Amino acid sequence: MGRPDVLGYQAATADWSQWLAGSAPLLWGWAALLVFLTGVYAWATFAFGLRFSNLTYRGVITNGPYRFTRHPAYLSKNLFWWFSTLPFLVTNGSLVDVARNTAMLSVISAIYFWRAKTEEAHLLGEDVKYRAYHAWMSQNGAITRPLTAWTTRWRGRGMALQPAE
Repeated sequence: MGRPDVLGYQAATADWSQWLAGSAPLLWGWAALLVFLTGVYAWATFAFGLRFSNLTYRGVITNGPYRFTRHPAYLSKNLFWWFSTLPFLVTNGSLVDVARNTAMLSVISAIYFWRAKTEEAHLLGEDVKYRAYHAWMSQNGAITRPLTAWTTRWRGRGMALQPAE
């Protein structure tokens, strides 16, 4: 018997196809979504060409899926996990498993978010081409633009800090 995953998010879950088995159109649509997300991940990986590496600077990529969002591989990979696992649906009815699964997959997604922000911070400090790409995507990226607008509005709703008297 193998050890369970440290950040396991599939306790008492069923495959997405089980939850959607009653509706063939929904089942096929969901399958198409998962194939699409897998394709975006592959497209994002292949956009780097021969210079693909997780540990080295590869230059700024602005073509392929990188014209829609700054992190298409991270985004598609995380969405695939959420849509394929449906961690908030459990077979045993346990709210504890629902909370645990959702929390654990949220932690994994947060790690990818942190990784993306760390990479961005490094590139923004080091690469003038990336700074231009980052600014352009914030204003023009089909996915990045609405996320940037939402984040800006969300942050703006907080209480403004006042100087101490």
